[in-house]
Formats: sequence, C-alpha cells, structure tokens
Amino acid sequence: MFFYESRHDPISIYHGHLISFPQHLHQHIEILCILDGEMKVTNDEVTNYLHRGDMSISFPNTLHSYEATGPCHDLMCIFDDSLVPYFKDKLTKYRSVSPFILDSPAAVEILRYLGKAKELLDQRRSVDLVAGYINLVMALVLEQLTLVRREGGSKYSEWFVEVLTYISHHYTEKITLADLAERISISPYYLSRKFTEHMKCNLNEYVNQIRVSSAVTALKGTDKTITEICYECGFDNIRSFNRAFKAITGETPTQYRKREDE
Repeated sequence: MFFYESRHDPISIYHGHLISFPQHLHQHIEILCILDGEMKVTNDEVTNYLHRGDMSISFPNTLHSYEATGPCHDLMCIFDDSLVPYFKDKLTKYRSVSPFILDSPAAVEILRYLGKAKELLDQRRSVDLVAGYINLVMALVLEQLTLVRREGGSKYSEWFVEVLTYISHHYTEKITLADLAERISISPYYLSRKFTEHMKCNLNEYVNQIRVSSAVTALKGTDKTITEICYECGFDNIRSFNRAFKAITGETPTQYRKREDE
C-alpha cells in the first residue's frame, strides 16, 4: 500500500536526517540529495542505494520511498511544476529510465543552486527569485537523465489521482465509497475494484492509514488529548480510533505517546 501526500506550499527545501519514508506519491517534483550516509531509494519501480553526492528525482505522481541503512543526512527539495513551466511537458509526459544521478560532477552545481534557493526561502524572499534557481537545477538534472515517453500517459488515471487528492483533503470528514463514486461519476463497484488493485487495500483501510498517520504527528507534536486527536483526525469514537491505531502501529495511542515521552 502507498499513500497520496497532499502538499500546499509551492516549494519546500530542508535538511533532514531521514530514517525511512513509506511509498507515496504527490503532484510535486521531489529531489533528494544525499549529503552523508547511505539511503535505499525506490523510485518509479527502480531501486538503488544512494551515497554522498547521489540524487533521486521523482516526477509528479510517481511512487517513491526511502529507507536509510544507517545514519543519513540529506537535502530535500519538493516543488510544484508551476515553478518550472518550460519543463512541464517533459515532467508529465516522460519518465526517466533511471531516476537517479550517481557519482556525477554535475551534483556539485545542483547542490550549489539548491543551496542558493534555500537561502532565499529562509530569508522569505520572493518565490519568483527562488524559481530562478530551481529552473537552473532542473536544466542540470534533466541533462543527466535519459527520458522516454510514458506509454499511455501516467500509470494512475486522472480520476484515481482525484480520489486520492480528495481523501488527503477530507480524511477528517466522513468518506464513503458511494459518495466518492458519485463525485467522479463512476460505479462504486468499479471504484472499489480499481482502488484495491492499485492500493492493495480497501478504501476504509486506506482512509484509516491516513488518519492514523495524522494522529501520530499530533501525538508527537502537540499536547492535545487523545480524545481531541481522535475526533480531529476523523474517527467516530475512541474505540474505533484505538482499534485502527493498534492495527497499524502495533500499540494504542496511549502506549505510543508514553513511549515517545520517555
């Protein structure tokens, strides 16, 4: 199973010490640069081990995941394709034979421009100025990749991406198969079958996964009570919240918070 990540900022650039991040996709472009350590990266069904100076480039609506094999320091840049309009056609209609830049002299220049873009973002400068550096980055990145046209377009149809986007925006509300099917004008049976085919789980399981993920963030980052978090994340009652949380994480919300506070 994977999840659809909803992003609202046109661009984010940050340093991290990434341990792991499960399979996900979004409508943004994502560039991961390894500054130190080793990272196992799966991107568009291609897996590689990245080391210092290596990079992974995820095109829009492309599945990718990360797993550090030890201590790892990275630089992550995630941005909307509206910032790079001249490259939009290549980003949406093509895929890279291998979405990695490995042991390339171009990495130095790419990192330098990403660093400049990050400085401007940190100074809260105009996004237009930041976009200038991001376009330079994309020119260098695409020069390193071998692109081939996607057969039949994206692997995931527009209606399916619309469903995932809707869930990511409305998971705190009641979501039913019938309502979703009516929204995109397809039969509930077809939606259920295709959803399970793509996600390897049913709709309710996926929605609970998104809700529990949101609850984990709230348990770690806020002082809200477990009851408050339960309802804010879209669960109907504490019992269903506890059951879903334990099924996914292996422990109850109370046990999770206690362990995090130790």
